[in-house]
Amino acid sequence: MLSYKILFKITGSIAAFKSAQLISQLVQDGHEVQTVVTNSALRFIGDATLEGLTGRPVMGDMYESGNMMAHINLVKWADYVICAPATANTINKMATGDGSTLVTALFLAHDFDKPYFIAPAMNTNMLEHAAVVANLATLKERGAQVLPPGDGYLACGWVGPGRLAEPNEVVAAVGSAIISKQGDLIGRSVVVSAGPTYEDVDPVRFVGNRSSGRMGLSLAAEAVSRGAR
Repeated sequence: MLSYKILFKITGSIAAFKSAQLISQLVQDGHEVQTVVTNSALRFIGDATLEGLTGRPVMGDMYESGNMMAHINLVKWADYVICAPATANTINKMATGDGSTLVTALFLAHDFDKPYFIAPAMNTNMLEHAAVVANLATLKERGAQVLPPGDGYLACGWVGPGRLAEPNEVVAAVGSAIISKQGDLIGRSVVVSAGPTYEDVDPVRFVGNRSSGRMGLSLAAEAVSRGAR
């Protein structure tokens, strides 16, 4: 299985403990994972846990030295984005264009040629509130893939919809997106010509260029990742 770069966002929900299991599974599957958190997320899960699982520093402060362009650089870096758990607060912010946190600023800067998964987790009444329902619909219209929450016992003591999708369900959704990306060139043969070229003027002189060939190699690697020969 090919390795992909996954940007994993965590917001302030008790369901954040499931994020550790999900991240662990993604890393075991060979993917690189970079976590980005809201301040409230760190009240539910520690940055030491996340750094230990991913081998990467946890990011969350837009104004930390060296992170001023993180909302742009991480968008370029990532192949896939997962926000799990996504609270009502974060969902509403993303839908209304609020970029006050690194998590929501990254959504504003997101390139929707790359899959963006949102896994909501909250109390049933919050999930069914008109504002949340409308904003989830807005996020879907803008290209996000919303993973349906589970139905059952909630941390608040209620029983109903609002549970974070199980880690295996999220992994399956990401896997389907990877297969889809890999498969759109299955059965195709691709020839890539790369590197410098030389055109003779006479037996001594030529006109050439100093191409490194790296663009051609990148095109070939992308073609292979999508199933081409």
